[in-house]
Amino acid sequence: MSSGIAEFAVLQNGTKYPVIGLGTHNVTGGPGSVRDAVKYAIDIGYRSVDCAYAYLNEKEVGDGIQAKLDDGTIKDKKEIFITTKLWDTHHNRRHIKENFKKSLNNLKVDCVQLLLIHWPISLKDGDDLFPKDKNDQFMFENHDLVDTWKGMEELVDAGMADNIGLSNFNKSQIERILQNARIKPCNLQVVLRFIIQRNIIVIPKSVTPSRIKENFDVFTFSLSPDEMEQIWTLDKHPRIFIEKWASGHQEYPFHAEF
Repeated sequence: MSSGIAEFAVLQNGTKYPVIGLGTHNVTGGPGSVRDAVKYAIDIGYRSVDCAYAYLNEKEVGDGIQAKLDDGTIKDKKEIFITTKLWDTHHNRRHIKENFKKSLNNLKVDCVQLLLIHWPISLKDGDDLFPKDKNDQFMFENHDLVDTWKGMEELVDAGMADNIGLSNFNKSQIERILQNARIKPCNLQVVLRFIIQRNIIVIPKSVTPSRIKENFDVFTFSLSPDEMEQIWTLDKHPRIFIEKWASGHQEYPFHAEF
């Protein structure tokens, strides 16, 4: 590529991670739209897909990847770097493995390349994504995040996840995990050319073919140092997904500045 930017970033254990992937959060378009987006993305060169148990789209992601294996576009599902996330109701270490098997079954794989703890907030274990009591209050639980992390490490030991990491954690929560982790979290940040030139992975979201292709066309140009500096000086303080419903939980991450 003329820009000199690598197609892959390398995680600390040597795993190659495509520098751009397909995001699938909160997509519109009805049943089958995520599956079709995954198929098209793979056709034009994407080799990374980001999904989550809570997005309720793992099965469509799995169907899309399976379709590209069946038609010969890919020779092995491992060609696709799959990222998914452990939901808030699955933080109980005793049940992490059995709960994560649901994601693997949805995705039609035995192992994912990256599993993240979606949020540091724990909800009552069970099938309801947002459990509430009879007073319509969210049913929080207080699982030790270090204990949850140890359950994630056990998934790596069992060959169910190649890498594990954190999502939406604040600085002190990350430090707590780092101080107690046997397997260190993958260092990933997500949000196109500006970010890639800083060697950060990007996961743009779309199910519209033209936009999926447009998002992928970031390897044919580069930004000048002045342009990079102008973007860098833009306001970076606002948080987009602040999840106010969880602000009463003791592990709510956004009471802290960062």
